[in-house]
Amino acid sequence: MFDKKGADGIYYPIDDPRSGYALDYDHKPFEDRDPRFYNNILLPGTTWGHYADGRTYYITTYKGGAAYQHMLTQKDCNKRMFTGFMCKKFMWPECNQYLEKNNPNCWWDYRFLTIYIRASQIYLDYAEALFEGCGSATATIEGCPISAAEAINILRRRIGLTDLPSDIVADPDKFRAAYRRERAVELMFENHRWWDIRRWMILEETFKDTYPIKGALFTPRESNHGSITDKSTLTYDYEQIDITPEVRSFTKKNYWYPLPQHDVDALNNLQQNPYW
Repeated sequence: MFDKKGADGIYYPIDDPRSGYALDYDHKPFEDRDPRFYNNILLPGTTWGHYADGRTYYITTYKGGAAYQHMLTQKDCNKRMFTGFMCKKFMWPECNQYLEKNNPNCWWDYRFLTIYIRASQIYLDYAEALFEGCGSATATIEGCPISAAEAINILRRRIGLTDLPSDIVADPDKFRAAYRRERAVELMFENHRWWDIRRWMILEETFKDTYPIKGALFTPRESNHGSITDKSTLTYDYEQIDITPEVRSFTKKNYWYPLPQHDVDALNNLQQNPYW
């Protein structure tokens, strides 16, 4: 979902060849990404606060790392798998049980405000409504002085991204994918994504793979990685993996709940919901 900066300095979707993205060591897939990537996600090797004795704490979700090995043996995880990534948005390094040794539930001491609606969502809602209403990313109408593309670019400029490439703005299908991607990235972990893909009716497309949830296996290139103190210096080979315990299965009927059949049978003018 997160754009990558191409050789020309412009940010592109990672499925665009101009982004230069590839999931391998030589292409440095996690460098020069949309800044929101680093705001929202913790990568293996990232520094994340420190222990009570002052030692640096690192994210060790790479293969062979302490967290990775712990996940393999922790019965409470119920055979779950690491995606290789962890949530960072709304979290902060001081919120960990290793910093406060005598307070194993210290994260409950920290709170954050949940925002009902914020300016970014207004721009995103505006862009979607205007584009879907008039079919153009560059059109304006009475009462709507900026185009859908300009609304998206306002968001992108705020965080240091380049404007959407002109060829994406000019192509309705590409622009629709772009504003949906912007919405997923900007509102990540804010309880929008599920309702968006349901509203767009793309559930069965989004989860069409047998194992639709993917991860990246980070394998350190340093054979002695266990003895390296500064984990942020580690380099990796990468492999996309299926997160097999996380199965998502949807068909068109799952956009609705079924009506109680006895109510349908009792009322001549009541139709059962589609596909049930």
